[in-house]
Amino acid sequence: MMRLASIGPGPTVRIAAAVDRFVGDDPGRSVAIVGDGLDIRVAADVPRPAASVMKVLQAIALARAAAEGAVDLDETVAAADLPGTRWPSMLAVLDGDTPLSLRALAGLSLCTSDNPAAHRVFGRLGADRINRVARDLGCVSTTVSVGFDDDALDHRSRTNVTTAADCLLVLRAVVADPALAWVRRAMANGLDNSRMPGLVGAPGLVVHKTGTLLGVVHDMGIVEYGGGRVLACFLTDGQDDPAAAAFGIAKVTRTVLDSLVDAHAAVAGARP
Repeated sequence: MMRLASIGPGPTVRIAAAVDRFVGDDPGRSVAIVGDGLDIRVAADVPRPAASVMKVLQAIALARAAAEGAVDLDETVAAADLPGTRWPSMLAVLDGDTPLSLRALAGLSLCTSDNPAAHRVFGRLGADRINRVARDLGCVSTTVSVGFDDDALDHRSRTNVTTAADCLLVLRAVVADPALAWVRRAMANGLDNSRMPGLVGAPGLVVHKTGTLLGVVHDMGIVEYGGGRVLACFLTDGQDDPAAAAFGIAKVTRTVLDSLVDAHAAVAGARP
Protein backbone atom coordinates (compact mmCIF):
# COMPACT_ATOMS: atom_id res chain seq x y z
CA MET A 1 0.00 0.00 0.00
CA MET A 2 1.47 3.37 -0.99
CA ARG A 3 2.12 5.74 1.91
CA LEU A 4 1.41 9.45 1.81
CA ALA A 5 4.95 10.10 2.95
CA SER A 6 5.93 9.27 -0.63
CA ILE A 7 3.24 11.48 -2.15
CA GLY A 8 3.94 14.75 -0.37
CA PRO A 9 2.10 16.92 2.17
CA GLY A 10 -0.59 18.26 -0.15
CA PRO A 11 -3.36 15.79 0.77
CA THR A 12 -2.73 16.23 4.49
CA VAL A 13 -2.99 20.01 4.22
CA ARG A 14 -6.17 19.82 2.14
CA ILE A 15 -7.88 17.31 4.45
CA ALA A 16 -6.78 19.14 7.61
CA ALA A 17 -8.30 22.33 6.22
CA ALA A 18 -11.59 20.54 5.54
CA VAL A 19 -11.60 19.17 9.09
CA ASP A 20 -10.91 22.65 10.49
CA ARG A 21 -13.86 24.04 8.53
CA PHE A 22 -16.10 21.26 9.82
CA VAL A 23 -15.11 21.67 13.46
CA GLY A 24 -14.84 25.46 13.45
CA ASP A 25 -15.40 26.77 16.97
CA ASP A 26 -17.94 24.06 17.85
CA PRO A 27 -16.79 22.30 21.06
CA GLY A 28 -19.23 19.47 20.31
CA ARG A 29 -17.36 18.12 17.29
CA SER A 30 -14.61 15.48 17.34
CA VAL A 31 -12.78 14.07 14.34
CA ALA A 32 -10.10 11.42 13.89
CA ILE A 33 -8.77 10.39 10.46
CA VAL A 34 -5.90 7.90 10.26
CA GLY A 35 -4.28 5.82 7.54
CA ASP A 36 -2.25 6.08 4.34
CA GLY A 37 0.10 8.51 6.06
CA LEU A 38 -2.66 10.61 7.61
CA ASP A 39 -3.10 11.21 11.33
CA ILE A 40 -5.49 14.11 11.85
CA ARG A 41 -7.25 14.43 15.20
CA VAL A 42 -9.38 17.18 16.70
CA ALA A 43 -10.86 16.67 20.19
CA ALA A 44 -10.41 12.96 19.56
CA ASP A 45 -10.11 12.16 23.27
CA VAL A 46 -13.25 14.03 24.36
CA PRO A 47 -15.92 11.58 25.61
CA ARG A 48 -19.23 11.78 23.71
CA PRO A 49 -22.49 9.82 24.00
CA ALA A 50 -21.77 6.63 22.07
CA ALA A 51 -25.26 6.15 20.61
CA SER A 52 -25.42 3.44 17.95
CA VAL A 53 -21.74 3.45 16.97
CA MET A 54 -21.48 1.24 20.07
CA LYS A 55 -23.15 -1.52 18.05
CA VAL A 56 -19.86 -2.14 16.23
CA LEU A 57 -18.04 -2.82 19.48
CA GLN A 58 -20.96 -5.01 20.54
CA ALA A 59 -20.67 -7.05 17.33
CA ILE A 60 -16.94 -7.55 17.96
CA ALA A 61 -17.74 -8.69 21.50
CA LEU A 62 -20.29 -11.15 20.10
CA ALA A 63 -17.77 -12.62 17.68
CA ARG A 64 -15.21 -13.02 20.47
CA ALA A 65 -17.77 -14.59 22.80
CA ALA A 66 -18.57 -17.10 20.05
CA ALA A 67 -14.89 -17.88 19.55
CA GLU A 68 -14.63 -18.56 23.29
CA GLY A 69 -17.68 -20.84 23.20
CA ALA A 70 -19.75 -18.52 25.41
CA VAL A 71 -22.45 -18.07 22.76
CA ASP A 72 -23.44 -19.68 19.47
CA LEU A 73 -23.74 -17.27 16.54
CA ASP A 74 -26.34 -19.60 15.03
CA GLU A 75 -28.55 -19.56 18.14
CA THR A 76 -31.98 -18.38 17.03
CA VAL A 77 -34.89 -16.50 18.52
CA ALA A 78 -38.34 -15.97 17.00
CA ALA A 79 -39.07 -12.42 15.89
CA ALA A 80 -42.11 -12.33 18.18
CA ASP A 81 -39.89 -13.01 21.21
CA LEU A 82 -37.72 -9.94 20.67
CA PRO A 83 -38.40 -6.81 22.75
CA GLY A 84 -41.03 -4.46 21.42
CA THR A 85 -40.46 -0.80 20.73
CA ARG A 86 -42.49 2.26 19.91
CA TRP A 87 -39.80 3.27 17.41
CA PRO A 88 -39.59 2.01 13.82
CA SER A 89 -38.08 -1.47 13.55
CA MET A 90 -37.52 -3.64 10.51
CA LEU A 91 -38.50 -6.61 12.68
CA ALA A 92 -42.11 -5.41 12.56
CA VAL A 93 -42.42 -6.60 8.94
CA LEU A 94 -41.44 -10.18 9.79
CA ASP A 95 -43.81 -12.99 10.70
CA GLY A 96 -43.67 -13.66 14.42
CA ASP A 97 -42.26 -17.16 13.97
CA THR A 98 -39.38 -15.99 11.74
CA PRO A 99 -36.14 -17.35 13.28
CA LEU A 100 -33.26 -14.91 13.62
CA SER A 101 -29.75 -15.95 14.61
CA LEU A 102 -27.54 -13.90 16.90
CA ARG A 103 -25.29 -13.21 13.91
CA ALA A 104 -28.25 -11.97 11.89
CA LEU A 105 -29.49 -9.79 14.75
CA ALA A 106 -26.07 -8.20 15.17
CA GLY A 107 -25.84 -7.69 11.41
CA LEU A 108 -29.25 -6.04 11.32
CA SER A 109 -28.24 -3.79 14.20
CA LEU A 110 -25.34 -2.60 12.05
CA CYS A 111 -26.96 -2.19 8.65
CA THR A 112 -30.38 -0.94 9.81
CA SER A 113 -29.43 0.15 13.37
CA ASP A 114 -32.40 -1.86 14.62
CA ASN A 115 -32.63 -1.37 18.39
CA PRO A 116 -34.64 -4.47 19.41
CA ALA A 117 -32.14 -6.61 17.48
CA ALA A 118 -29.24 -4.83 19.18
CA HIS A 119 -30.83 -5.16 22.61
CA ARG A 120 -31.21 -8.93 22.22
CA VAL A 121 -27.48 -9.18 21.48
CA PHE A 122 -26.70 -6.89 24.42
CA GLY A 123 -28.74 -9.14 26.68
CA ARG A 124 -26.81 -12.25 25.60
CA LEU A 125 -23.45 -10.54 26.21
CA GLY A 126 -23.92 -8.16 29.12
CA ALA A 127 -22.16 -4.87 29.67
CA ASP A 128 -19.20 -6.42 31.51
CA ARG A 129 -18.18 -8.59 28.56
CA ILE A 130 -18.48 -5.68 26.12
CA ASN A 131 -16.40 -3.46 28.40
CA ARG A 132 -13.73 -6.16 28.67
CA VAL A 133 -13.48 -6.30 24.89
CA ALA A 134 -13.22 -2.51 24.78
CA ARG A 135 -10.26 -2.64 27.18
CA ASP A 136 -8.68 -5.47 25.19
CA LEU A 137 -8.82 -3.23 22.12
CA GLY A 138 -7.21 -0.38 24.06
CA CYS A 139 -10.37 1.74 24.33
CA VAL A 140 -9.59 3.48 27.61
CA SER A 141 -12.43 6.03 27.47
CA THR A 142 -15.28 3.78 26.33
CA THR A 143 -17.90 2.66 28.86
CA VAL A 144 -21.02 0.59 28.19
CA SER A 145 -23.69 0.21 30.86
CA VAL A 146 -27.06 0.09 29.09
CA GLY A 147 -28.53 -1.58 26.03
CA PHE A 148 -30.96 -0.42 23.39
CA ASP A 149 -34.44 -0.96 24.82
CA ASP A 150 -36.95 1.88 25.04
CA ASP A 151 -36.23 2.51 28.72
CA ALA A 152 -32.54 3.02 28.04
CA LEU A 153 -33.24 5.19 25.00
CA ASP A 154 -35.76 7.32 26.89
CA HIS A 155 -33.91 7.83 30.16
CA ARG A 156 -30.27 6.74 29.86
CA SER A 157 -29.40 7.22 26.21
CA ARG A 158 -26.32 9.30 27.01
CA THR A 159 -24.92 6.84 29.56
CA ASN A 160 -22.72 4.86 27.14
CA VAL A 161 -19.72 6.96 26.13
CA THR A 162 -16.78 6.73 23.76
CA THR A 163 -14.27 8.91 21.95
CA ALA A 164 -13.21 9.32 18.34
CA ALA A 165 -9.80 7.89 19.27
CA ASP A 166 -11.41 4.77 20.73
CA CYS A 167 -13.61 4.40 17.67
CA LEU A 168 -10.46 4.21 15.55
CA LEU A 169 -9.34 1.21 17.60
CA VAL A 170 -12.69 -0.47 17.05
CA LEU A 171 -12.41 0.10 13.30
CA ARG A 172 -8.88 -1.28 13.27
CA ALA A 173 -10.19 -4.49 14.80
CA VAL A 174 -12.91 -4.71 12.16
CA VAL A 175 -10.28 -4.37 9.42
CA ALA A 176 -7.70 -6.72 10.93
CA ASP A 177 -9.75 -9.71 12.10
CA PRO A 178 -10.86 -12.16 9.37
CA ALA A 179 -13.50 -13.51 11.77
CA LEU A 180 -15.26 -10.14 11.50
CA ALA A 181 -15.93 -10.36 7.77
CA TRP A 182 -19.67 -10.57 8.50
CA VAL A 183 -19.41 -7.35 10.54
CA ARG A 184 -17.71 -5.55 7.65
CA ARG A 185 -20.37 -6.87 5.25
CA ALA A 186 -23.18 -5.56 7.45
CA MET A 187 -21.51 -2.15 7.79
CA ALA A 188 -20.97 -1.98 4.03
CA ASN A 189 -24.71 -2.38 3.55
CA GLY A 190 -25.81 0.33 5.96
CA LEU A 191 -29.06 2.02 4.99
CA ASP A 192 -28.25 5.50 6.34
CA ASN A 193 -25.85 6.86 3.75
CA SER A 194 -26.41 10.56 4.34
CA ARG A 195 -23.20 11.08 6.32
CA MET A 196 -19.81 9.64 5.37
CA PRO A 197 -20.99 8.12 2.05
CA GLY A 198 -23.33 11.05 1.29
CA LEU A 199 -21.17 12.65 -1.43
CA VAL A 200 -18.97 9.71 -2.36
CA GLY A 201 -21.22 8.36 -5.10
CA ALA A 202 -20.06 4.77 -4.67
CA PRO A 203 -21.40 3.38 -1.37
CA GLY A 204 -19.06 0.39 -1.52
CA LEU A 205 -16.15 2.73 -0.86
CA VAL A 206 -17.38 3.50 2.67
CA VAL A 207 -17.94 0.78 5.29
CA HIS A 208 -19.51 2.62 8.21
CA LYS A 209 -21.86 2.87 11.18
CA THR A 210 -23.85 5.91 12.22
CA GLY A 211 -25.10 6.95 15.64
CA THR A 212 -27.99 9.30 16.38
CA LEU A 213 -29.57 10.83 19.46
CA LEU A 214 -31.08 14.25 20.07
CA GLY A 215 -28.28 16.60 19.07
CA VAL A 216 -25.93 13.69 18.36
CA VAL A 217 -24.76 13.02 14.79
CA HIS A 218 -22.03 10.37 14.54
CA ASP A 219 -20.42 8.31 11.84
CA MET A 220 -17.37 6.06 11.91
CA GLY A 221 -16.09 4.09 9.00
CA ILE A 222 -13.50 2.74 6.62
CA VAL A 223 -12.90 4.68 3.40
CA GLU A 224 -11.42 2.41 0.75
CA TYR A 225 -10.07 3.30 -2.68
CA GLY A 226 -7.63 1.94 -5.22
CA GLY A 227 -4.56 3.24 -3.45
CA GLY A 228 -5.32 2.35 0.13
CA ARG A 229 -7.56 2.67 3.14
CA VAL A 230 -8.35 5.36 5.70
CA LEU A 231 -10.25 5.09 8.99
CA ALA A 232 -12.41 8.07 9.94
CA CYS A 233 -14.50 8.88 12.99
CA PHE A 234 -16.85 11.82 13.41
CA LEU A 235 -18.54 12.23 16.79
CA THR A 236 -20.72 15.28 17.38
CA ASP A 237 -22.96 16.43 20.22
CA GLY A 238 -25.10 19.50 20.87
CA GLN A 239 -25.95 19.87 17.19
CA ASP A 240 -28.87 22.25 16.60
CA ASP A 241 -28.96 21.37 12.89
CA PRO A 242 -28.38 17.61 12.47
CA ALA A 243 -28.75 17.81 8.69
CA ALA A 244 -25.98 20.41 8.48
CA ALA A 245 -23.73 18.24 10.67
CA ALA A 246 -24.43 15.22 8.47
CA PHE A 247 -23.64 17.21 5.33
CA GLY A 248 -20.44 18.48 6.92
CA ILE A 249 -19.35 14.91 7.60
CA ALA A 250 -20.12 14.03 3.99
CA LYS A 251 -18.03 16.96 2.71
CA VAL A 252 -14.98 16.02 4.77
CA THR A 253 -15.24 12.39 3.65
CA ARG A 254 -15.42 13.43 0.00
CA THR A 255 -12.37 15.66 0.50
CA VAL A 256 -10.48 12.72 2.03
CA LEU A 257 -11.32 10.48 -0.90
CA ASP A 258 -10.62 13.07 -3.61
CA SER A 259 -7.34 14.18 -2.02
CA LEU A 260 -5.94 10.69 -1.70
CA VAL A 261 -7.14 9.43 -5.08
CA ASP A 262 -5.64 12.52 -6.77
CA ALA A 263 -2.36 12.12 -4.89
CA HIS A 264 -2.00 8.47 -5.80
CA ALA A 265 -2.84 9.23 -9.44
CA ALA A 266 -0.24 12.00 -9.55
CA VAL A 267 2.46 9.70 -8.19
CA ALA A 268 1.50 6.91 -10.58
CA GLY A 269 1.59 9.34 -13.51
CA ALA A 270 5.03 10.61 -12.52
CA ARG A 271 6.61 7.17 -12.57
CA PRO A 272 9.02 6.50 -15.47
